[in-house]
Amino acid sequence: MPLVLVVMAAGLVLAGYTFSVIWRVSLAERDLFGKSTLIPMVAQQSFEDGPVCADTFGSKSFWFERHGKRILVWKDKINCFQHCYGSALAAYELGEGPATWLFNANEYMDYIRDSNGIKENNILDRKKDLAHNIVGRKIGLSAKAHGLSGEAADAYMRTEILLSMDHGREVYLSYLDPRVRNLGSEASLGCPGLPERNLFDLAITGRHHYSRLQAKSRAGFRNLHTKHAEHYRNLRLRVKSVVGTSIQKGIHKSIHKLKQVQSI
Repeated sequence: MPLVLVVMAAGLVLAGYTFSVIWRVSLAERDLFGKSTLIPMVAQQSFEDGPVCADTFGSKSFWFERHGKRILVWKDKINCFQHCYGSALAAYELGEGPATWLFNANEYMDYIRDSNGIKENNILDRKKDLAHNIVGRKIGLSAKAHGLSGEAADAYMRTEILLSMDHGREVYLSYLDPRVRNLGSEASLGCPGLPERNLFDLAITGRHHYSRLQAKSRAGFRNLHTKHAEHYRNLRLRVKSVVGTSIQKGIHKSIHKLKQVQSI
């Protein structure tokens, strides 16, 4: 089989598996939080209905009833579950290494497509995501180590993640959680080489640099024009002076000769 077909087939398998994880995470988000932030689904709740307060880190929210318990939901809280559960599924089904690579690739994609550049909040957010990926992988591997399968494994992973979100010290419900700043580097969190600037930043930097070059060019042209104008003016004065002096000498010489003729 040609190498191109092998690569294409591997790409399709990877894309299919990635979509299966996104789909299962979306269903779990809807079931446990009343809303999916990955794949929009029918009859979802709106973030406009709940309070904006310290508990939600200043984010819009809504109330959701889960198994008879009323909980407050906001976007970063769903995102926390999203990374934990997705990483748990991948670690359980593929192993720790492939799960790490898959979700690191997600961070690289977020870095590339961020349309307003990489800011401090983006860096804090991806550190939070990487920390949650670690939590999820531990839970997925734990389900595997316990010999669980099927619905039992899935129920175990969901339950452990929700408990971690309620009581765990390794879970952060917003990048604004002060503890996020104390997380290590992205490399220490398992994802080395994440740049701090993306193509958007480079484009902005390039445009500013080009504008500065244009301004310098215009200023240089004006200075050059002024310099040449002054040089031309000085040259004209010198020529005028030289010509005037020559004419005066000629007149004096002519007058002198005329006097000599008259004296004769």
